[in-house]
Amino acid sequence: MTRRSLVVVSAGLSQPSSTRLLADQLAAATRRRLDADAEPVDLRDHAHDLTNHLLTGFPHRGWSGSSTRSPTRTA
Repeated sequence: MTRRSLVVVSAGLSQPSSTRLLADQLAAATRRRLDADAEPVDLRDHAHDLTNHLLTGFPHRGWSGSSTRSPTRTA
């Protein structure tokens, strides 16, 4: 059987975020139950790029296509 992958998305505003803490707890329980790998993504880290994309219609130059992984930053 192939190993499952789980992407955990949280959108909390504070650091540490109660939303992130909840997401971590849910991810841990899911990993144990399904024997899966989990990768957290905090939307807070990408808020400016997401807002600019929504306002201008153009993605940030560091976004790496249609990948579900977090964007690759460029200097």
